[in-house]
Amino acid sequence: EATRALIRRGIKRLHLIALPTSTLQADMLIGAGCVETLETSAVSLGEFGPAPRFTAAILGRTITMKDATCPALYASMQAAEKGVSTIKLTARGQPGHASSPRDDNAIIRIARAITRIGSYRSPPAALGLARRFLAAFPPRILGLSDGRKVTDLADVEMEDLLYKLSGGSRVQNMLRNTYVPTMVNAGLGQNVIPPVCEAFVDCRSLPGAIGDDILAEITAVIGDPEIGLELVKSSSGTESETDTELMDAIGFAVHAEVPDAIVVPYLTSGGTDCKHFRPRGITCYGHIPFELDDNELEGIHGVNERVSLKNLERGLRILMRVVLEMCAEPKMTQEIA
Repeated sequence: EATRALIRRGIKRLHLIALPTSTLQADMLIGAGCVETLETSAVSLGEFGPAPRFTAAILGRTITMKDATCPALYASMQAAEKGVSTIKLTARGQPGHASSPRDDNAIIRIARAITRIGSYRSPPAALGLARRFLAAFPPRILGLSDGRKVTDLADVEMEDLLYKLSGGSRVQNMLRNTYVPTMVNAGLGQNVIPPVCEAFVDCRSLPGAIGDDILAEITAVIGDPEIGLELVKSSSGTESETDTELMDAIGFAVHAEVPDAIVVPYLTSGGTDCKHFRPRGITCYGHIPFELDDNELEGIHGVNERVSLKNLERGLRILMRVVLEMCAEPKMTQEIA
């Protein structure tokens, strides 16, 4: 009713602030010409789609928009990791001179196989892991509206959210096994059709999948019984429970340094030493206690890899707090300089 009253009074040049988002009321005020400046992260009509007056005003540049997206710093706790395996594909064919093309060319057979692998997306399987990750964020960060919860999201919606929150595909691929061709070997001469062609595929599998599972999945994707598959190396994914005293201690240590940080459990696609401890019943987490900018992230395992002194000092304080919180009696309350 207040919105309609403003419209009836012919109010103009409103500076409207709506955090974190707004809906029908803002759209009505914009459509009536009441708004000059809008500060918000989004205007949406939820399940009814985009707000039409807001969209038209933005496209027509009839209002000034100030993005008021709420930034969030989240501290990732690696509570699970993917298995890391390598599959070797081998194709054989009749060798000969390149001036006489052959239908059973081993290189062409392998090329077809890796093309199929490259265009394949494994079905989503880690829905529980992804939901635990997303559920750690406040609804305002996720942009969920109309009372929707993480448990209501379809797998495609979860993947979109994972990508937006992380800014990259490593976290987005939390839901699926991934298969990436990385090496191809064949031939010794430019004018000779080789008898053998080999390709290697890097495989990152979700916890619960074993070597036979990924071999069966890739065999079905390739669909060529003439190609031999060999599991060159294999490790299975692992996972630790997150409702533990150790996870609470890490959260305490992080919040002592960054009070507004959101502590979230996640799955990493890289291999860590945790894979040796978890199968023996040892709760194990991975945590990089640093706040890294884009340049520092790009430098991981790259040229000029480094970490700032500020991050190093903060990381030492966080790790010391975790140790004291777990081991000291009584529990730690003093400040660490």
